[in-house]
Amino acid sequence: MKEQERTIAKQAKQNPKAFYSHVNHKLKTKSSIPDLEKPTGGETSGDIDKAEVLNDFFTSVFTKEDLVNLPGFDVRKIDKPMIQLQISPELVKDKLKNLKPNKTRP
Repeated sequence: MKEQERTIAKQAKQNPKAFYSHVNHKLKTKSSIPDLEKPTGGETSGDIDKAEVLNDFFTSVFTKEDLVNLPGFDVRKIDKPMIQLQISPELVKDKLKNLKPNKTRP
């Protein structure tokens, strides 16, 4: 493989198509999940099989919350009530019109 790459690099000026073809091939990423080992032995045979193995693994490492016996919540005294917000479609439209598209902050 290294010798092939050296040859392509040496001939890049005379054969740029081969050079860019090789570079593009190297830049491609593979998005598929490789075969996985099953806990029962053997390897997965397809996408559904892989999904089931991953699902079994993730459900085994995450805890399931007890939604029946939730901890209590202490009621807090509110010192200052929230103010009533007045939002209108015109106000939103005005604010959106004045946004600067190239800025991250106003």
